[in-house]
Amino acid sequence: MFTRPIQRGALARAVARARAGGAADPGSLADYYLKELEQELRDERDAPSAAERVASARASLHLIADQEARLRPTVTAAGAIRAHERLTWHQRVEVDRDGLGDSDFLGVEWKHGISGQFTHAYFAIDLDVVRLWLGRRNPAWGVGLDGSSLILQGHSPSFDQVGVAGSIGPLDFTAFTAPLDAIPLPAGAGNLVAGSTTRMADRWLGAHRIAFTIRERLRVGLTETIVYGGPDRGLDWGYANPLLLSYAVQWNGGRNDNPFWSLDFYFHMNEWIDAFGEFLLDDFQYEEQLEPNQIGFLAGTRIKNLPLSVPCILDLEYTRLNNLVYVHEDPWNRYTYGNAALGSPLGPDGDRARARLTARPAYWLELVAEFDHTRKGERTILEPQGEPGTYGGSFLAGEVSEISGGRVRLEWIPHAERRVFGEYVRVEDDWTIRGGGTIRGQKTWNALFGNGR
Repeated sequence: MFTRPIQRGALARAVARARAGGAADPGSLADYYLKELEQELRDERDAPSAAERVASARASLHLIADQEARLRPTVTAAGAIRAHERLTWHQRVEVDRDGLGDSDFLGVEWKHGISGQFTHAYFAIDLDVVRLWLGRRNPAWGVGLDGSSLILQGHSPSFDQVGVAGSIGPLDFTAFTAPLDAIPLPAGAGNLVAGSTTRMADRWLGAHRIAFTIRERLRVGLTETIVYGGPDRGLDWGYANPLLLSYAVQWNGGRNDNPFWSLDFYFHMNEWIDAFGEFLLDDFQYEEQLEPNQIGFLAGTRIKNLPLSVPCILDLEYTRLNNLVYVHEDPWNRYTYGNAALGSPLGPDGDRARARLTARPAYWLELVAEFDHTRKGERTILEPQGEPGTYGGSFLAGEVSEISGGRVRLEWIPHAERRVFGEYVRVEDDWTIRGGGTIRGQKTWNALFGNGR
């Protein structure tokens, strides 16, 4: 989900001003604002709040057909029941014809290539100032295109977690703690010898974030996360405490865990330009330079009201991650969950430039043209970190690979709940033609369970 400062009230006022303020093309300018609003409305529909006062159900069918005439159907069913005025139950399940190859899937094949997983399964409690949740969710704290983030990207598998969030004036806060996937201990670790019975290392993630908004134009967020685990390592209550700095807990405890800090912002400069960015700090060398600074950054802009005949938005974004970012000498402390990175899927030792043009020639038609260019060094997130002084350069180590990609996508939107699209897109190393559609239905019952009114 985007962490933009612009919310529905501000967007509605902007639309009204655009339509009545004597702009050269107020209708087109209003379309730009409505495009900004669309993602927020979609997020709210897909993830109802803890204060929802009804029971609701949603279902969607997504079909992908590639140029080899293979179909990949995905069915998603979701629901929310407000069992009490302060208690909501959320559930979402996804069944996929070919989901085993996705990095966000944890599980095995059921039958005939079909797989399934519960992506949401949690209770939410609304206590006015704070909201609590217990169960499975997939949080994302990003400001980039498609909600991209360097510290918590939202496209890794959902976590079983305990969390709290709330707002006090312009200040928002969020925190959660979650178990990650356990991994086998390598031979010799944890007092094991080669050939002995395999033991598992438990892994944990702690995260907290504060963000504040200034006059509906600027939103700034500060995030800290930490991955820890190991032989016989359980939940660390110091890392689970949202009021403590995890880095300080690690330092005072003499531990060697894997903390991260992130600073991000989204700035609505005016009606034509937005700017956003994020700085990630994994490890910074403020004494001897025995290893490179493990940092990354993301910077981008959104340009609206382009002098074209149809409403258009131009998005530009650049991401860079130095080598060894997310990497750790202990395999249980790597910044991963299953096959996916918790941070940017770009991984360490690479950079990527993206440009996307979105045009709306009619309210029922959208055209997207996107181009990206990626450079990757030899470092990977699964590579052992090695000893200090043996790391080499700080960026694009070894043989560098370059790949250009992108897509052209045409989407027909005959109804708010129905979408049909076709696109020419690069998937891995091949360009392919894909098509599909989404049909979404929703039924809401205006009733409370156990406390009707």
